[in-house]
Amino acid sequence: MMDKKKAKQFADFAFKDIFNRENPFSLDEMEERFAFGLILPKKEKDSLTGNDVWLTRKTTDKVMQWGGWDKQDKNGTGTVREGAGIKNMDDLIGSWNKIMYNLAGRSANAIDCIESDSVYDSNELYRCSKAVKSQKCLFCNDIVNDRYCIALTYAWNSTSVIRAVDSRAPLSQSFALNWCGRVSRSMYLSNCMDMYECMFCANLRGKRYCIANMQFTKEEYMPIKEMVIDWTIDNFGPKKSVLF
Repeated sequence: MMDKKKAKQFADFAFKDIFNRENPFSLDEMEERFAFGLILPKKEKDSLTGNDVWLTRKTTDKVMQWGGWDKQDKNGTGTVREGAGIKNMDDLIGSWNKIMYNLAGRSANAIDCIESDSVYDSNELYRCSKAVKSQKCLFCNDIVNDRYCIALTYAWNSTSVIRAVDSRAPLSQSFALNWCGRVSRSMYLSNCMDMYECMFCANLRGKRYCIANMQFTKEEYMPIKEMVIDWTIDNFGPKKSVLF
């Protein structure tokens, strides 16, 4: 059964896979440091039961857990009320407001997805929204086919990635990517493709062991990467996001 303990295990795996360090952060600390600015589900109260529910966007004051109408719906087609006179738009909007709820925790073919909303064909997600065919992800928005990822938005086909935006094609074991594709074992890239072991690069294609668009040998590169990992763990957050 999915719970916060298991979510932390997924986060620890991704962190170790990317940085080769043990994860020193709690779930709340990871959300604060890495998921700032993302559109994630927020806790609300179910207007009918008073239970906690998770909702991405709230457009009216009333909230209902996805599937909460089942108790009133006897035949599976929805509950229809007896007709009332509608003479003007105020009558119509008033009737609409009586039945209109924000639906929280929406899902289809989802298993063990907690504190999430708008999830399809996914399993074992924590605090995600608009997730499709993904699993073992945390604090993600608008993702497709991702695994062991944290704080992604509009980033698809990724495994062990933290903090990626507007990126797709295979991404793996990387951190802080913006508009990138086919990237592995890299950090702090913008508009890059086909990159392996690169950092702080922009607008490059098909490179290895580059830093700030400068070429290094592997032996020169790796100690600098360790320095960058140390700085990232100590400093990265809303005030020092570097890229975005």
